[in-house]
Amino acid sequence: MAKGKVYAPQAISNQGIALHSKALYTLSYFTDPVITGQNIYGSRKLAKELVKSVDDLPRTARISTLSNEMQIYRHLMEHRGKLRRNEAYADVLERSAISPILLTDTILRVPEGHEGKSEYVKGRKTFRRIVLEHGESVGEVFVPEGSGRIVPGYVPVEDAIDMVYGTPIMAASDNRRKHDLHFVFDDNPEPDRISHKRDVVITIAFEPTHKRNPRCLAIQGIHRPSDTVENFGIRFVYGRESKVA
Repeated sequence: MAKGKVYAPQAISNQGIALHSKALYTLSYFTDPVITGQNIYGSRKLAKELVKSVDDLPRTARISTLSNEMQIYRHLMEHRGKLRRNEAYADVLERSAISPILLTDTILRVPEGHEGKSEYVKGRKTFRRIVLEHGESVGEVFVPEGSGRIVPGYVPVEDAIDMVYGTPIMAASDNRRKHDLHFVFDDNPEPDRISHKRDVVITIAFEPTHKRNPRCLAIQGIHRPSDTVENFGIRFVYGRESKVA
């Protein structure tokens, strides 16, 4: 199993809800996703079983979060420049019906009283969400409108993506400008049949509608945690990770 390593610099989240940060940490990861064909609940159970039974998996191995994935993405883009050259997303970018959909262990939850509501932050329409990683609440963010908008690649990554949680800060409609990421987001999800909360689990897949740049990834918040898709896969990461403070 091929591996990689990234050095995640200190990150600060200040989106108007509360100031949070993550200290510098080192993250190791496996480049190839493991197809589970299960929802996040089943994938968590399978991941624990694999960690116990597979010698190549360190005991600290776990499913990647969106924050982990955006640290991998940033590191690869800074050092190699184009997604098509990055082995960490090679399988996802195959653009076929059976390409893996990378299931992260990040869930965005609608806070009570905010169902169907939007808020304007710095002139942008946003939606308040609780962020859960590995089933635990770690903070709140404002996320922008989705519908396949681009996450700008023409601004510093910290201005476009909240590197504490991995969620987009900006999403623009002009796909002629520089970018490698899109954001697809259900801003008014139905309650999940297991959590009974208005949750979406974050996945990463190839962007199927963009003919101008066929090597784009899509950050997707469209599946409920109990949804099962046959080509759902997980990435294992390992190492000591800084907590959100």
